[in-house]
Amino acid sequence: MTQGSILLGLSAAAALALVVMGIWLLWQPGGNRVKAGLMVLAGLVIVFNAWINSLPAPGAG
Repeated sequence: MTQGSILLGLSAAAALALVVMGIWLLWQPGGNRVKAGLMVLAGLVIVFNAWINSLPAPGAG
C-alpha cells in the first residue's frame, strides 16, 4: 500500500462520516440545518480535494 492510497482512504472515510452525519442531522427534529448543510458541503469538498490530489502531476506522463 502506498502513502497516497492510505491518505485517499482516510479522506474518503472522513468525507463519508461528514456526509452521513450531516444527512442524519437533517432528519433530526430540531436539528441545526445550517450545520448539517455545512457538514455535507465539507464532505463533498474533501472528496473533491482527494480526487484532485490523486491525479498525476502535469507532465509526469
